[in-house]
Amino acid sequence: MVVLWAAATFFLLYHLLCFLIYFYLFKNKKHSIQPLASYPLVSVIIPFRNPPEWYIKRLLLCLIRQQYPNFEVLWIDDHSWKRYKVFDHLPNNMRYLSLPKDKQGKKAAIHFGIQHAQGTFILTTDVDCTVPTNWIKQLLQQNADVVLGPVRLAPQEGFLWWFQAVENAVLMVITAGAVYSNFPHWANGANLGYKKSLFLKLGGFSKKPTPSGDDEFLLHKAWENRYKIAFCKEAIVETQSCLTWKALLQQRLRWLSKTPYYQPFLRKLHVFCLGTAQLCVILSLILVWFYPMTAATITAIQLTMKWLLDWHIAKTGIKWLGYSFKFPLWHALFYFLFYHLWIWLLVFMRAFFRSFEWKGRKYPLTLLLL
Repeated sequence: MVVLWAAATFFLLYHLLCFLIYFYLFKNKKHSIQPLASYPLVSVIIPFRNPPEWYIKRLLLCLIRQQYPNFEVLWIDDHSWKRYKVFDHLPNNMRYLSLPKDKQGKKAAIHFGIQHAQGTFILTTDVDCTVPTNWIKQLLQQNADVVLGPVRLAPQEGFLWWFQAVENAVLMVITAGAVYSNFPHWANGANLGYKKSLFLKLGGFSKKPTPSGDDEFLLHKAWENRYKIAFCKEAIVETQSCLTWKALLQQRLRWLSKTPYYQPFLRKLHVFCLGTAQLCVILSLILVWFYPMTAATITAIQLTMKWLLDWHIAKTGIKWLGYSFKFPLWHALFYFLFYHLWIWLLVFMRAFFRSFEWKGRKYPLTLLLL
């Protein structure tokens, strides 16, 4: 019985603490947006590999419309198979560069772009994204060494898109709350900025053998070296969702591929808390056999508490990111149940898959190192 109460107490305290840190700070953080005293040269770096040409044209138009007077754009081609005519007539502040034959991958493309960048501040986004007209200006107004921004999914239809959109809303609130609590953990290279001097001083991207995570590893190093990190809630970038469950699975396996290389303290604390919270629920369910009434009641309280907290966070993120669908409480219950089945599927696939595919390339999936 002592074990049951201990598990329940840890579970409830952990999720209440997460709620207070991420949700409360997200809702109540005051933004100190300052007018720009000057307009330093900004370098926007866009790595790409085999996208549809209309992706490039759409993003190109967004960048032409930017309400910032001093920026350049570097389009870095990561060995695409086809030729794009749109690059034959670029504006004067844009350049097309091909990645050398001895280099490949998004991380190498961004690094190559920074080597050729003339600006003092670097912004990155993805070729399948669209950015608002004041994107550059809003990020620079944060007056920080590293600036993170939110990413939302372009509107689609169907359950797959809805599931990704709700998950995206939760992740964005948690990402912003983590920055506001001075414990940044996640970042998204589709909406990220940092000083070029910071990048060079920290030694650039990590040499870790994973194609994913360059944004988060750089964020972690900046935090460890006490650089100023900010989150701009207003500069929302829109990206494309995965169109099939297979593509979503491959994306999540790619995301998981970076977890073995997190810094020990951040990674172990994150894994310990999440793992212990899940274990508490499993332990409570097992103890139902021995203490039917007490354990069942405690387990029901645990799950109801998490369900309500997740609902509040998701609803806040959905409204903030401008999604048009409603998210009543019973939708949250369905999402809550399905999401945990999805997580256990990922854990199962993570244990048996040894590789994943990304942009026509296959990468090994390193075993988790705890």
